Amino acid sequence: MKTVIIISLISLMVISCGGPMYQPGDLVNKENLDVLVTPPNQAEVKDSFWKVGEGIQLYHFSDGEGLPILMVHGGPGYPFSEPWQGVHLLSDQYRFVYYHHRGCGKSSRPIDRFESKNYYQNMTKLEETLGMGAQLMDMEKIRQLLVQDELVMIGHSFGAFLAVLYAIEFPERVKALILVSPAGLLKFPSESGGLYEEVGRFLPSGMKEAYENWKNEYFDYKNIFKKSEGELMELNAEFLPYYELAMKKKGLSLPEGILPQEIGGWMPHALNFSMGKKHDYTNALKSIQVPVLILHGEQDLGRLEESQQYADFLSGAELIVVKDASHFMFNERPEEFSRIVGEFFNDLDH
Repeated sequence: MKTVIIISLISLMVISCGGPMYQPGDLVNKENLDVLVTPPNQAEVKDSFWKVGEGIQLYHFSDGEGLPILMVHGGPGYPFSEPWQGVHLLSDQYRFVYYHHRGCGKSSRPIDRFESKNYYQNMTKLEETLGMGAQLMDMEKIRQLLVQDELVMIGHSFGAFLAVLYAIEFPERVKALILVSPAGLLKFPSESGGLYEEVGRFLPSGMKEAYENWKNEYFDYKNIFKKSEGELMELNAEFLPYYELAMKKKGLSLPEGILPQEIGGWMPHALNFSMGKKHDYTNALKSIQVPVLILHGEQDLGRLEESQQYADFLSGAELIVVKDASHFMFNERPEEFSRIVGEFFNDLDH
């Protein structure tokens, strides 16, 4: 009885305080890290998948030939099913490797629903299975599977945030970073209120109540473990029409290649538990000493100050604002995007 009471109290503390379950540098301090980040044998794995753990396979596809560039998608849990137009223009020189994070897309979804009523136990299992540490270790395994001593990574939105955390955990394994519309999650909660507040500002008054109801249901963490993967996928996908409408208000549209049936269910919530309700990762960025290019769309719903924060804490980072572009500048302004990225790559080679 005493153990049950203690666990219940811990669960209540986690829900009310929302402290992060992950801090930058946590992986470095893990015992047997080399074992944890060594990919398993790939025998009998289909060509379009990597096996990264027991029961976990990651879907991937490539575009182009040459030095592999790892593409880290955002969301979290919103993988791309098609190559970006802006980097496809460089595919005669580089091989752009896209993959779907564990818990979304065509990759393994190891959790359907939780049978246990123990909140703390469920939360711990979810975060360990699909949270920040698991995602970052997958990236290190991918580096080894690509047979690269150092990675050049292009991260988009939440994927840019992930790429930065990977560089903190494995600094000797990163050659350069390109951060496209990086998510404003270095310090949370953000002063601007973040993406969900920004979308709400652009919605007509008749939709605001429905949007608030959606947010309340999607972020209902007291009852989160009563839901299933499918239910959370549907809830996550319900955000897209609101986001699309906010973009239309700025004369923009969602790109093709984001498929509702591939959106993550549990995975985004695992990452939310990893980050907690409050964190500040900014000082950890100072350890990154590689070339960094940050691109921000002039019409992005995310604020320029959020991209600037990355530039402020990353030594030698260059921030470029792309005119007449939004969060998806690589498809809206492909020629301009490929020119900027190509020049960055040329500088790396010299």
